[in-house]
Amino acid sequence: MERVNEAKKISKNYKIKIIENSNYCDDKYTINNLIKLIRNYRSKNFIFLMGADNLINFDKWHKWEKIFQLIPFAVFDRPEYKNKSLSNKCAKKYRKFRYKETSAKDLPFLKPPAWIYFHGKKNYIKSSAIRKKNENEN
Repeated sequence: MERVNEAKKISKNYKIKIIENSNYCDDKYTINNLIKLIRNYRSKNFIFLMGADNLINFDKWHKWEKIFQLIPFAVFDRPEYKNKSLSNKCAKKYRKFRYKETSAKDLPFLKPPAWIYFHGKKNYIKSSAIRKKNENEN
């Protein structure tokens, strides 16, 4: 819930809608959840948000290439992950589809595969720590 609240704070000045419906996350495979979401919101544009730490192992995800060809990606720099994440199998395979940060406003409208690696303020909070904190609060 903390991530959803943070995303809402960040997006409140933009035309971004945070979808909290857990029905879109009932499958263990991301590809199936994304297909379902995109199919039900055909008139909307989506971006897959990911930290650079997850990009490192993205090529191990189920049907990772299909995910990359389904939706544009925004990858956010994480402390100490830039070099590893940009030299992994996925980043290398799709390097010619990487756009500059100055193209950020166009990302929702770019035909996949398309992705941007965002540099900037780094978040040192690990997602596993956020999940653990949320589990302890519930």
